[in-house]
Amino acid sequence: ILAGARLEKILKIRYGIETAHFNDQNGAKGYYDPRTKKIYINDFYTSNRYAATAHEFFHSYKDIDSEGYNIIKKAVLADLSLDEFNRYKERLINLRKNNNLDTENIAIDGLVAEEIISDLGAEVLKNPESLEGIFKRFENDKTFIEKFMDYIRRLARKVREFLNSDYVENDG
Repeated sequence: ILAGARLEKILKIRYGIETAHFNDQNGAKGYYDPRTKKIYINDFYTSNRYAATAHEFFHSYKDIDSEGYNIIKKAVLADLSLDEFNRYKERLINLRKNNNLDTENIAIDGLVAEEIISDLGAEVLKNPESLEGIFKRFENDKTFIEKFMDYIRRLARKVREFLNSDYVENDG
């Protein structure tokens, strides 16, 4: 819980992303509302608040840095097979149905890509080496690989530095 609270504080200080909490045993673990630019975390699932907050942060990241988000999106989607993409799509449709969310009048493929990126982003914050498999299809494009890895490492380093800083603990 402490790491999740610290990450929330970092997101507010660095990116202006507010976090609100709710408690619903039947609801999603969290979500990002692009209209309010706010992350909502379900406290019923407090066992891994950090992971939920990190996941939702990557949903918000396309609003914070669209260029960086598109770099991530290109690499992630290039590495997926159609079968993997469709499994994610099925999972997302079922999740939306279980939470009484629209599945018909939305751009589902875009949401699938965003969900995949958010899952990967949360994993990167825990383990930057988890990205190595993404680069299978970019082996000959060293410029892209280097740019992408530098970008992700800088992002992960910034978040880790703030998680471990006195600045976060003493602010507010």
